[in-house]
Amino acid sequence: TNLANGQNFFVSPSTQNELAPDVQAARVVWQDFRDQGPGEIYYCDLQTAQVRRITTNIYAQLNPAIYDNWIVWADNRNVEVDIYGFDLLRNAEIRLTSTPQNESQPALDGPWLICMEDALGAGTGNAQLIHLPSLLTVPLTSTPTLKTFPALADGSAVWQETISNQSQIVAAVLPALQPIFQNGNTVSVTPAMVADAQNADGLLSLWSASGIQSITEYTSLSPVVTSQTASLNNGTFSGPNFTLVAGSFLWIKFNSQQVLDLGVNNSSSISLAAGANVFGYAGFPDAYSAFTLLQQIGLGNAQSVRMLDSQSGRWRVAQVQAGGLVGDNFPIPNTAVLMVSVANAVNQFTPQSP
Repeated sequence: TNLANGQNFFVSPSTQNELAPDVQAARVVWQDFRDQGPGEIYYCDLQTAQVRRITTNIYAQLNPAIYDNWIVWADNRNVEVDIYGFDLLRNAEIRLTSTPQNESQPALDGPWLICMEDALGAGTGNAQLIHLPSLLTVPLTSTPTLKTFPALADGSAVWQETISNQSQIVAAVLPALQPIFQNGNTVSVTPAMVADAQNADGLLSLWSASGIQSITEYTSLSPVVTSQTASLNNGTFSGPNFTLVAGSFLWIKFNSQQVLDLGVNNSSSISLAAGANVFGYAGFPDAYSAFTLLQQIGLGNAQSVRMLDSQSGRWRVAQVQAGGLVGDNFPIPNTAVLMVSVANAVNQFTPQSP
């Protein structure tokens, strides 16, 4: 159904079963039985009516989901059920999980995938997150109950949980998760980090098992850049033991890819001084982007926004020129460090869902 004009239409007529549709941005995916085997994944661009077969495998492909350039589904070609994905940008199929247990019922939200796994045995299900750019996994639950139909939205996870033959809908607020890579990363400092670690030595000790190497705090960015660095070498702390400040950011090096748990998501307001501001924030809404941020600040006041993409090691930039938006309309993750320049001070600005 096209909600704009009320028109109903068949997406891809077939004499065989078509099941489990998922739609996003005028694109739909589903499980289709028109080919040999117990279901293939099909895709349709609803604006062009172009239909495309995504999988060609005689085993079952189930419960597809789509978001941005990713299509994901559950697949039993390896005896146990795994999660597979298809990257529309690379035009490539990718196996996302490879474990002895079953992973099923995937759902997507930006770069994050949620699914259920049964490592605790048949008849159980526990939620886990997968960060698609790095394929790092974050377990969310670990109890011997059956959990099904997971979903993600705006920093929360939702699922159906069955206890003593009664099912109920459960929601959990996710912590502020920030993926980091094996290089320099800008990391938000949240109130939970300050409470747990308090200072550089505490944070290095807290993250020592994750392969942290050094923490740099920038005490000034203009007119001269000044910083101080604390390090951990073979368990020995060195450097200034500076105090952590919520809402600031740190430059952190790790020896491997990680997903950091920065504590509770924070959706409080932001105050910007005239000129350049660098800050960490752990409560940006879903589907938030650089252009959205500049528009909400106001094109008459906003000048630019920059974000370091730690995965690629490059800065991404969007600007306001002659009252219009130019540059890279990059996505801003729920937890991010940004450099925002404004002509005039902004008090109590809160990012809103676009």
